Amino acid sequence: MHLKRITSALLITAATVAVTGCWSNSQRLETLLESQGSKPGWVSASEDSFRQGDLVIYKAAVQRQKDLQLGVQAARAQALANMTMSIQSSVESAFAISQSVRSNDVEERDRAGSSLLNEISQVCKATRITGATPKESYWEKLEYLTRDGDRTVGYNVWAIVAIAERDLKRARLAAEEKAMGIATSRKDDEAKTRLLDSIQKLKEELNQ
Repeated sequence: MHLKRITSALLITAATVAVTGCWSNSQRLETLLESQGSKPGWVSASEDSFRQGDLVIYKAAVQRQKDLQLGVQAARAQALANMTMSIQSSVESAFAISQSVRSNDVEERDRAGSSLLNEISQVCKATRITGATPKESYWEKLEYLTRDGDRTVGYNVWAIVAIAERDLKRARLAAEEKAMGIATSRKDDEAKTRLLDSIQKLKEELNQ
């Protein structure tokens, strides 16, 4: 019994050492070499979007970019994509997709749901967003370990894009008006009603 307890203790100790070693190695996977300066507060914000006065700010980040300028461009492009996704989410909510796709067959529901989401996505991507402006960016230069075990250098880049709330509402309005065609073709009267209500509300807000 005493030998078993000693063996168990040794195994626990070995496991603890292994875990600690792994943790130490993971901490050494990335080494900060240089940064743009003090990290802005928005970089650490958990939300992908936030308000700043009458502006709506969208944030995005890209990691381990070889070229800094291309990294900044990629981060800004992703921030714009996040803006488009926010518009798409508002359109999707009008359709209440789980209720819009009625079928007892799960696979059929999944296919129909994917088809509907694709139609909405195409409408939103085709919607012109005016007034979006690149704002700040921030970068950190890192040395990191690749999957092959080699050490290399790259940039983590964060960027924000701003748009006036009125311009965002205009883009939402345009997307929802186009989405009325989807609701009509699918004979989704509930979606049409929700879209009409939202369109009317947006128009009233824009006319104020």
